[in-house]
Amino acid sequence: MTIPVDDFILSKSLSLIEKTKRSVAQIDTAVFPTASSEIARKLLSAALDSLGNRVFWEAMSPEALYNTLIHIQGLVAKVEASTSDHISWPLVSYCDHFWKLLLPTGEVQIFYSVLAEHNYSIGSFTNSLRLLLENVLPPPEIDRILGGKQLYCLQIASLEDENLPLYANIGHEFGHALYRDREPQIISIFTAECHDVFMSIYSVLTAKESGLANRRMNRVAWIVRSIATELFCDLVGSILAGPAFLLSLHEMGWGTDQNSWIMKLSPKDSRIRAYPSFAFRLSCVKKFIQLDAFVQTLRQKLDSLRDKDELKKIPTYVTDITENHLADYVSVRPVSEVDAKAIQEAIEKDIPVLKQCLEKFITRCSEEILAPLSSQPEFLPVSGEQVFELIRRLDAEIIPNIIPSTVQEESLLGVPASFATILNASALYRMYVLLTREKDLGSKEINLQIQKVDRLTAKAIEVSYIQREFNRWKVEEGK
Repeated sequence: MTIPVDDFILSKSLSLIEKTKRSVAQIDTAVFPTASSEIARKLLSAALDSLGNRVFWEAMSPEALYNTLIHIQGLVAKVEASTSDHISWPLVSYCDHFWKLLLPTGEVQIFYSVLAEHNYSIGSFTNSLRLLLENVLPPPEIDRILGGKQLYCLQIASLEDENLPLYANIGHEFGHALYRDREPQIISIFTAECHDVFMSIYSVLTAKESGLANRRMNRVAWIVRSIATELFCDLVGSILAGPAFLLSLHEMGWGTDQNSWIMKLSPKDSRIRAYPSFAFRLSCVKKFIQLDAFVQTLRQKLDSLRDKDELKKIPTYVTDITENHLADYVSVRPVSEVDAKAIQEAIEKDIPVLKQCLEKFITRCSEEILAPLSSQPEFLPVSGEQVFELIRRLDAEIIPNIIPSTVQEESLLGVPASFATILNASALYRMYVLLTREKDLGSKEINLQIQKVDRLTAKAIEVSYIQREFNRWKVEEGK
């Protein structure tokens, strides 16, 4: 007897639909840190209801349905990992506040989850779901399910979910959403600033093999555009977190080649991905965040302390970050790709000029797109004096949530510290603890010290957020 494979796969798929529906229904919505997680859960529930509706079975390919259900498990996992069991709700609340400042229309929403990799990632949850459903459901039904919603998911690294200073990378991920929102304006700047270097690269490609020059140049344009996107997102991260973003970016580059420009070709050009070297990225960020003024003030304040010689070295943690990108080189992958070698040689020949064009690009983006954000209180440059006050509190094992109203004031009264100020003080003091470890301390002892800093930081973010919300409520109530 011949086994009816389609019937077998359809039956298995229907069983998997019910199993997945139960998983989605059992997610504890009471511990979602934001209402947007519930939007994601409801979208999945509606999609599964449609997939289980026999009205659509006849037109479905059972194999496509099964494949779709397998990939939907990844979306379910994102929602399951978006509860406050995995993510600090005050952190999410702060992030939501910044998100609304960057994208104030409210048309685009976001929820937060964790990532198994030591990385940060943002992507459109609704687009991912749409792409999966397009394989099995008619367009009108997909439109009904999604309802015109645009929902992003930001995933943070679960490996060090308590390393709050590393959350400075969140600003970079927000930059990707802002880039898509302002894409026409950004692309206009990009095209204008990169025109000359593109012409130079094209001439190299033409001399190499004229018949393939147009195709290769198109791929080069996608490569450089991807690189420009990363640099733009670094600017957004810098605005949100200041020097802490520089430290965080530096830490994310540990264990990697600091001078490699990684370019990954794809059969579909729009999926080409490319990244500038960490050395060049760090150089660009250093120029943008007005580091000199911050370091000078912080150093002056630390120098006034007695018997704190090691603590006085804290400013060097940002000033001594290597940013020399003279040894940068290009790596185009996969090396087996027919265009890889020619593209690598063409870009590498013009990489000094390309860097200049990209620096002009991010300067214009800063002035023409991000300047309005810089005037808002949440995005003002981080104060070295305020960071110093919080470092003092951390060193005394006190929650770093208050900036004294006056320099002389030593009471618990003062102004709630901003998210960026807490982030910077914690990032710098955390490095101080790591770098001043006594040689005989083992893993257990240093971990306890770091945990203490992390707990103080987490509590400071929570208390500061509550204080700011209370102060805002008092103003609104006229009390």
